[in-house]
Amino acid sequence: MKVSPKAQCCITKWELYILSIGRLGIACFVFFICTITIGCIILLSTPSNFIASDVGEFIIEVTMLLLISSGLFFGAFTIFSLRGIIHISRQEVALNFSFKEEMQKYNISQLQKRHWRMELGRQYQDANWFIAISSNSTIAIHRDYIAEIYSVQYGWKRCKTTVIGIDGKVMKIIAGLATLKDFERWFYSSRKRVNTKKKSFWYLILHALKK
Repeated sequence: MKVSPKAQCCITKWELYILSIGRLGIACFVFFICTITIGCIILLSTPSNFIASDVGEFIIEVTMLLLISSGLFFGAFTIFSLRGIIHISRQEVALNFSFKEEMQKYNISQLQKRHWRMELGRQYQDANWFIAISSNSTIAIHRDYIAEIYSVQYGWKRCKTTVIGIDGKVMKIIAGLATLKDFERWFYSSRKRVNTKKKSFWYLILHALKK
């Protein structure tokens, strides 16, 4: 199947991952790689007697400290980001679709930048999809996957809500308060539209039978 050039620019899971870790996460990764490179260069180009000296040991200890700290920071960003990617993969199995094909189908190519008071992020929503980047977390949920959601649990900087999928699995969504409030409004407004359509359908049938 041929994909139009416009569709090729649609959002991918990799792009969501990069957006969620943000510039600070990328900086930590680059710093981690640079530290490893510099450490290897120092070890390979420095005489063994210098490495055994107090100055050499100090340089090695500082290098190891930088490696550990940058690795921990990047690991924390990765954990928050991969949670949302795992949620997408779970929906692909439950609803039997491809995320890439869904983005091409609805031509979802970018997320709008949003600024809520102290919260920065990106967001896209329509009748089927709610996609957002908030507090280094990725949220990408299809309306048909949700069976129920629980109210937002408030926290410091990050808040949490629980989504029950149609497969019975539980998803913990951690994001900023404004993003989760938007998510709740999107879900309940979509459900109301579905219920209204069902009621109007049955109303027409009953009204026809009365005649």
